[in-house]
Amino acid sequence: GVKESRGPRGELLPKDKRKRKRQGGDPDGGLEKAPAEGADQALQAIQAGAGKELPVYYPTVRVKNSIFAGPPRYYKIKTTEVRRRKSYRMVVKRGLVGEYYGIQGTTWRNPPILESQSEKRRIGKRTFELHYDGDRLRIVAWRTSKAVYWISNTLLQTLSERQMLTIARSMRLP
Repeated sequence: GVKESRGPRGELLPKDKRKRKRQGGDPDGGLEKAPAEGADQALQAIQAGAGKELPVYYPTVRVKNSIFAGPPRYYKIKTTEVRRRKSYRMVVKRGLVGEYYGIQGTTWRNPPILESQSEKRRIGKRTFELHYDGDRLRIVAWRTSKAVYWISNTLLQTLSERQMLTIARSMRLP
């Protein structure tokens, strides 16, 4: 199983409470609305081949000062059943060097990355699968009748649980 570690962890807010107070806190949780940019990514994925068999969800919010790191990737995964499953991935680059988080969808119903969920949480009309790495939220996933989708945290897991769930709740179809 996965063991909790005290490994490296990025930080979103200054450690010094006085500095945070002077900055006035962060009422929007470090996120900003970006529905047009997300919709553009979804349309590019659809033009590349996703769409009917693999509906493309896109985020309507993102971490402040982040951008999509190029066009989405559309590809097929050869599974253990020797079938090719349609998949897409959007990568979002944060303002910090080497900080990326991702949004992915695939018609492969049981990809290995989602084998061991830590908990399920129903929010609104969706049931989210939360995958923790110790005390850190690594992946938020949800399933539809056609596919499975997930948001993966940055390498240093700098996105908070609240941010990841807000991004997941914001996901829409074009």
